[in-house]
Amino acid sequence: MDPEISPEIISLLPVYEALQISQFTQLPTIAALLYHYVFTLDDEVSQIWPQPTWKTGKILFLAIRYTGIVYMTSLLAVNWPHHHEFSVPGCEALGVLVTLAVMLTRTFAEAALWLCLYALLGGKPKYFYLLAIGFLVLTIPAVVLTGMGLMSQRAIPRNILDSLLGYPCSFLPPQRHLLAIGSYIVLARTSLALVVGLVILFVRYRKQNHNLIKVIRREGGIFYISTLILMFFSCLTVTPRSPVKDSYNIVSSLKTLFVYVFADRLLLRLKKVDDRSTQAGISTLVFNHDERASSELLCDAADDLVGPHRDEEGGTIQEGEGMMAIVETSELKTMGKRVEV
Repeated sequence: MDPEISPEIISLLPVYEALQISQFTQLPTIAALLYHYVFTLDDEVSQIWPQPTWKTGKILFLAIRYTGIVYMTSLLAVNWPHHHEFSVPGCEALGVLVTLAVMLTRTFAEAALWLCLYALLGGKPKYFYLLAIGFLVLTIPAVVLTGMGLMSQRAIPRNILDSLLGYPCSFLPPQRHLLAIGSYIVLARTSLALVVGLVILFVRYRKQNHNLIKVIRREGGIFYISTLILMFFSCLTVTPRSPVKDSYNIVSSLKTLFVYVFADRLLLRLKKVDDRSTQAGISTLVFNHDERASSELLCDAADDLVGPHRDEEGGTIQEGEGMMAIVETSELKTMGKRVEV
């Protein structure tokens, strides 16, 4: 071996050792996500695809799933050794694709939870504007700063060790201070949504224990608690001069897994819930709401969760053994079809 090259290779060995270990932490995450996608494909085809094209719940669900797939495949193409060399512009393009995919997927995932908050509040326009403004105020700066930080990873020609080990691309380190600021803004957004969700559930639904409320508590709770914990450590790892490091990408891999899976599961469970009264109240607002309906109809649908009442056509909602049973009426049939599980 060339004596002039040997010191360069030796100095890079610790970096590539950490890179190889991080690949072994990323691989189970990617395998678990692919397993989840394949395992739930039947539910996607039967529950999501039949929905009208421009329903918000359907758009978010498909966006989360397929931007996640784009992210995983592009990450494998750019970071894993497969002994196929890409040009510097090609690596640059793949890097941009990875950046866009990861930011869009995580933004869509949290947007799905904010959509549930809107539905829990009864779908009133004033709540929509408040939640939309709050989400955008915290999302736009986070996306811009995180994007700038990730885009600072410019592609450069491969070094000798990249060529020997078969890595297709090489990049400059990112600007970590931008990533840190963006991560803290995302942490604040997630914390705010968790607090708002807890207040809504406690004030409005504390006496309710319907199937759909259970779904939101379980899936949404796991999403927010796990995301908050992982986001906190993620913020520490990207903070300059922080003693906490994520050299093996363990935190980022777990964050990717929890964000994708539980946001995906939440939307599927909302669509599959078989409690007709809650289906009319919340799941309908996410997936099947008729855009021509008035805001009063939205509020009436959400009020089905509060207790028994009699509708205009004489259908009654009865309560028994902790479950809600409903006598079918033509009004509720037009709002949402019951999903058989």
